[in-house]
Amino acid sequence: MSWSRYWLAAGAVVVFAAAAAALQHVRLFDTGKEMPSGAVGRPIIVVERFESASGSGVASDISQGITDDIIEKLVPFNDIVVAAVLPRNRDGQLSSQPIYALQGSIRLEGETLRSTARLVRRADGTVIWANNYDADMKVQGLLQTQASLAEDIATAVARPFGVIFQADTASIAGNADAFSCILSYYSYRSEMTPQAQETAKSCLKHAAEKMPDDSNIAAFLSLTYLDEFRFPYQLDTKPTAATLATAKELAERAVRLDPKNARALQALMLANFFGNDPTEALRAGEAAYASNSNDTEVAGEYGLRLAMSGNWERGCELISQAVSKNAGPQGYYEVGMALCAFMRGDTQAAELWSRMSDLNYNPMHRLVLLSILGTLGKSAEAKEQIDWIEARSPALILNVRREVVRRLARIEDQERFFAGLEAAGLPVPNDRPAN
Repeated sequence: MSWSRYWLAAGAVVVFAAAAAALQHVRLFDTGKEMPSGAVGRPIIVVERFESASGSGVASDISQGITDDIIEKLVPFNDIVVAAVLPRNRDGQLSSQPIYALQGSIRLEGETLRSTARLVRRADGTVIWANNYDADMKVQGLLQTQASLAEDIATAVARPFGVIFQADTASIAGNADAFSCILSYYSYRSEMTPQAQETAKSCLKHAAEKMPDDSNIAAFLSLTYLDEFRFPYQLDTKPTAATLATAKELAERAVRLDPKNARALQALMLANFFGNDPTEALRAGEAAYASNSNDTEVAGEYGLRLAMSGNWERGCELISQAVSKNAGPQGYYEVGMALCAFMRGDTQAAELWSRMSDLNYNPMHRLVLLSILGTLGKSAEAKEQIDWIEARSPALILNVRREVVRRLARIEDQERFFAGLEAAGLPVPNDRPAN
């Protein structure tokens, strides 16, 4: 069969399959229909059909297939609403929610599939994101090339901490609608200050009172409480059992409200992990990843929990994928890559990754670097890190064993980490850590 005939036949198949999937999953809004429960307040992405720049019937079929594939990949992101048409209220007015148009085109050049994509804010016509993609269809074939392209575009547009979720915390204060509170959460996680955390927490608590059946709000509030437990030295909080219990209760509620909400399952994974229940944590993480493998936060956090639970190979693979897709706050997953290299004995790569992480994001990042420097025998540089921790976060030194044991499940991994700390000049007490 010639390439052109193959493309035509395959294109027809994928258009049919993707269209069927889209009809099953996409949240369609017709003129005059109200928003469904749980969708109010979230940003809306209207996916317009990608244009065919080649002018052939094959290219036209592929453009429709890619459009449908993108819709299918976007739908599992619970932070957004995907629409096939502009949503209007009963009076015919456009929704007051933030609306974005995802536009693009495809062009065939021999065996190369070229595509452009852009995200436009409809309120003022501003293009807030754009990118070009090239793919060789001989390598993967048409169907896989089309699916991979759709996945790349959907992830770039809807990923947490991406263009839609970048905002200044101060500008959000006082609002308690769902989208403002989600923006507040992502802004806080980027700033990582006690003030930003309190702003996000207050917003989410008010939103939860107004929208008690919103799974997303419960999930983000759970994560905010959980951060008080896992980032106490950065946020100046006390990691109490009551705080962890509140985080778990909220996560369980979020999952009950929407069992397929990847963010809710992510929250439950973390609550169980820090609650010393790795089996249930990984079960929730697996479910979260199955629900939306394109969510970079889900993939990255699940990868970290797998790795720290001892499955370094699979966990580090997911962390690497998350880093390649610009996941999370800048530098957050790089410290995971540092641990991955450290545990496989590549201490030079571990140091490079550790220094690429944001060392001021969380004192635990400096603790990772300290263990690596100790293992490398870099005593002078290790002393600089110890001095910083003693000056900025002395409580971490008192509780260093507790914090490491909370994160690294296997004894051999703990011992490797502690050996590096002691070689760096930081004694690790063997008795019970301070509260």
